[in-house]
Amino acid sequence: GRPVVPPEGPIVGSPDTDPGIGDLAEVIGQHEARRALEVAAAGRHHILLRGAPGCGKSMLARRLPGILPRLDHRDALEVTALHSLAGRGSG
Repeated sequence: GRPVVPPEGPIVGSPDTDPGIGDLAEVIGQHEARRALEVAAAGRHHILLRGAPGCGKSMLARRLPGILPRLDHRDALEVTALHSLAGRGSG
């Protein structure tokens, strides 16, 4: 196959470039859910959000990228390659 060329500048979909990614500080209440997101992000764990419609699952999920650790170069290349394979490349 073709070699993967890393993007220059911020990665598309990062909190720096995507206005759809919210700030966890904007969440009022939901203390246990916020803590679960923080623990999952810090420990690089999976998380499953479940509950009734309208309880805030999507709102919390949109804020998760804002608290994830920055990707190192190797991980950024892997994510870029996966996006490319899925046809979701930025260019």
